[in-house]
Amino acid sequence: MARPRKRLTLACDTCRSRRVKCDGQRPYCAPCRIRGLDCFYQQLPESPATKVETELANVNLRLDYLTMLLSKQQPTPLVQSHQGSASRTLLGSHEDSPFCLLATDSIMRVLGLDDGFARGLIRLERANLLIGATTPPGMFFFSQQQVTDALAAFSDRIHGYYPILPLDFSEAYFATLSAPLAPSSRTCLVLLVAAIGCVAHDPETRGPYFDAALQSLPVVLAECTLTSIQCLIFLSIYYCCLLKPCQAHDYCLIASFKIQNLFKSGLQSTDNDSLELTHRAYWAILLLESELSVQLDVAKSDIWSLDEYTPLPNCRRTWHFPPQQSTTSSSTITSASLALAAAVSPASAHSADSITSTSTTADQAQSFFLAEIAMRRMLHRCNWAITQSPEDGTHRYAPGIALELERQLDEWYGYLPPNIQFTRERERPERQHQQEQVSSSPEQPCADRGGGVVGSLSNFLNVQYYCCKLSIYWPAVFQAMQDSGVPSAQLLDHCQRFIDSYVQLLPRITFAVDDCMVYKWTLSVSFFTTTMAALKVLEAPSLAGASREALHQCLSSAATVDWRGTEASPSLGVLQRTLSERLHEAGLGLG
Repeated sequence: MARPRKRLTLACDTCRSRRVKCDGQRPYCAPCRIRGLDCFYQQLPESPATKVETELANVNLRLDYLTMLLSKQQPTPLVQSHQGSASRTLLGSHEDSPFCLLATDSIMRVLGLDDGFARGLIRLERANLLIGATTPPGMFFFSQQQVTDALAAFSDRIHGYYPILPLDFSEAYFATLSAPLAPSSRTCLVLLVAAIGCVAHDPETRGPYFDAALQSLPVVLAECTLTSIQCLIFLSIYYCCLLKPCQAHDYCLIASFKIQNLFKSGLQSTDNDSLELTHRAYWAILLLESELSVQLDVAKSDIWSLDEYTPLPNCRRTWHFPPQQSTTSSSTITSASLALAAAVSPASAHSADSITSTSTTADQAQSFFLAEIAMRRMLHRCNWAITQSPEDGTHRYAPGIALELERQLDEWYGYLPPNIQFTRERERPERQHQQEQVSSSPEQPCADRGGGVVGSLSNFLNVQYYCCKLSIYWPAVFQAMQDSGVPSAQLLDHCQRFIDSYVQLLPRITFAVDDCMVYKWTLSVSFFTTTMAALKVLEAPSLAGASREALHQCLSSAATVDWRGTEASPSLGVLQRTLSERLHEAGLGLG
């Protein structure tokens, strides 16, 4: 019996019109590559977009339109020079904002720090290499309870930020750890998840997983596969959890170059599930690199060049270890929860019942991932409110652009689905507002935090929301401090918006620093830089007309924040001492 001929699901339009055979490779098929022709594919039928996807797509369209408008008056970056005017130097780049303070020497001067302050921190981190016990090759013995606890902690505290694992990962995890560990990308991936989960469960007990994973690192670096890219992403996340941002950024760059080569060479799998995971890996790398590079003056990859061509992730079917059956916080795994997790066998860890019970978690992962991508796109495209004078080339604050940027930010907030939406201060009932005055301790963060990973994801978006507002109105503050005379009513109002945003940010970022392991270093740096900027606002004579009582109380509260868990980072130690000295000199937080 003749075997039926297999046909391609979809040939490119060029080959179809020329009536030649097409191999279906994407983004460029082989016949078109050989002949130097443009290769186009018909859009495959997709499932109907969810409300969240539709609304976030609308946000991106409006951002494109806003970017086009701003490009007509976008200032060109100026070469920083000590001899140029302060206004030209400091307002010459859209990166001169509290969201990105450590990236420029000019902002260091505004805050009263040495020009090389940021570079000194990077040198400290570069010298702070991970020195651990190197485990020789051989057999590894892992406790079933420990590996289960690690997987539960990883699922609960890490994977929600980067949902890039396949649906059958639980089976692969337990099967790999119960067999001899042959060097491979799959072995490395499983061991890295265990290593990260071990740190998330108990930072004092890391186990041998990371050392064992490093034995497969040569294979990971040699391959250009989805699994090897996932390994590099988790290597970056592991170093983030250990407060080693430079090493984390190094591996993130390698992952970025690998996934770009994967797309350009057409090596990605055409299987729908694998292709979806590849797209998620791309967005995870973009988000991770953006977060790390926003505070570091480091090399950047060309990852943003593909963001318009990479489909948005569809996280409706997302891996999740069976959720904890308790009402405790995400940082605590009770004995009952551990007993439940330990009772889950590798065969039953991904049953149909488990998939059904985690549908809510998948919805939250989908919502957070899309919301985070929209936020990063907004920050990447236009987060500056500066115009350049056509007469003398000086740069000035542009209040109209600032208001439009804030409107775009509020529109982004309005599209957040209820499962991750936080509550803004101005929308709270009066009684709740009175109970959450800024004079309360930062250890009592906003009521938005909720519980578990949902509260963590929502609060992280909340922190980004107020950090974005700070970056929008920072040029107004600088303009008011640099200009002679009393600022105009409009400029003073925008400076007040900066003050109000910081007052709302502080309790939320304090909670996030303790709660979000992946971004603990970057959030700590943001806490330092925004607080230093707020201190300059409090001391500026030109802003005497602003309402600064709440800011004074807030900074007094900031002086009492405990930087616990940051001992492993020498740069954060420097930041803590520097901030404490400045607040002490200002007479804040000392009773």
